[in-house]
Amino acid sequence: MRKKIFFLVICLLVSFVGAALPVGADDISSDFAPPDFEVTSQYVYLYNIDSGKVIYEKNADVKTSPAGLTAIMTAILAMENTSDLDGTEITAPGYIFDILYGQGAATADVRRGETISMRKLLYCLMLQSAAEAALTIADYVGDGSIDYFVEMMNAKAQELGCSNTNFVNAHGLYDENQYTTARDMAAIALHAMEIDGFMDIADTYSINIGPSNIHDTWYLNSTNYMIVPGSRYYYDGAHGIKTGSLPEAGNCLVTTATRDGLTYLLVILGAPQADANGNRYEENLALSEGAKLLDWAFNNFSVRNVVRQGDLITTRPLEVAKDKDTINVISADRLDALIPSDLSSESCVFVYEGLPDVIKAPIEEGTSLGKAQVLLSGTVIGEVNLVAGETVESSFLLMVQDFFKSIFESFLFKFILIFVILAAILYVVLLYLRNKNQKNRIKRRKRHL
Repeated sequence: MRKKIFFLVICLLVSFVGAALPVGADDISSDFAPPDFEVTSQYVYLYNIDSGKVIYEKNADVKTSPAGLTAIMTAILAMENTSDLDGTEITAPGYIFDILYGQGAATADVRRGETISMRKLLYCLMLQSAAEAALTIADYVGDGSIDYFVEMMNAKAQELGCSNTNFVNAHGLYDENQYTTARDMAAIALHAMEIDGFMDIADTYSINIGPSNIHDTWYLNSTNYMIVPGSRYYYDGAHGIKTGSLPEAGNCLVTTATRDGLTYLLVILGAPQADANGNRYEENLALSEGAKLLDWAFNNFSVRNVVRQGDLITTRPLEVAKDKDTINVISADRLDALIPSDLSSESCVFVYEGLPDVIKAPIEEGTSLGKAQVLLSGTVIGEVNLVAGETVESSFLLMVQDFFKSIFESFLFKFILIFVILAAILYVVLLYLRNKNQKNRIKRRKRHL
């Protein structure tokens, strides 16, 4: 009987403690509405560089062949491992042409034994996807080993957080073990754009890189017709970066575009080259659909002021304050955000982090009170810091009352009180059982007499 009563007391205490544990909140996330037209490309990633927001994505984490976009990683390693692009003269080794023989690889007409600078090799690589330029770079940077250069490519991909990318060659010719994703390719391109001089090369549409020990004049023209004036695909504001095309990979594109102070990075992989009946399209859908996606982004999103510094965000009840029941909570920051043009910034919703439900006086104006995520149409568009909007003094009498109230409402006080009550109940029960046993013993003695 005593064991059962003791077990009951323990269960009650455990239940009380468990009820006092905090409950966490769910994360909030959402995406922008997609374009109002069909996107036929299989893998797409459209990123606003100014705000760091992904405007649209389609199968962005599905692995596929990077085709000629591989050249971006090859260029990264070339530029990061060559101190003087113009002063570093490199001779194309003969064995790389044996590797490429019969593969139908794109070329810029670099020839066996031709000696040109690293910068000129990069023009060949980036403008015309020249496979012989890629392998010449790989041989040089890899200290004579293309395999070692490929190891460097994969190490760099891992360094950039590209967990769904694997390279087996430097030129992009199809191999089932060479793959990337639209999201990973965006990360690679963003890193390349930070390298001094990369965009100067990637944004060049025509150049004469001659002469060399073999060529007198040597003209190169970019395959990225979005940056070529007069082309049917020319896009005003486009800059760089690279195209790619393989039967197994479809048409591919990485480009940037700037208009009205906004800059987007667009990655397209797997744009179809033929319809369902096998009829080959006359147009390059990576380029035409890329232009359509960029137009959609520029026409439907704009940067607007959402929160001003000092804006009233919310109010909170005050405790122990002198002649005041609430306090204004204001924004310490200004927030300008990229938002859909058809939405009003006045319809923002705030999700608070660290903001107390009740604030105690005294409190000084400008005191930090947490943060607020700013949501518009379910999408997190930014974050602002929250501060007290005014100075509030405390009331001595209310502080004293609150002190004693906090004691009586504290967890420790409640725990001790419940423990004392349960202990008293246990004592009464045990005392009752003891008295009952004593009475039973007395009765048994009387019967024996």
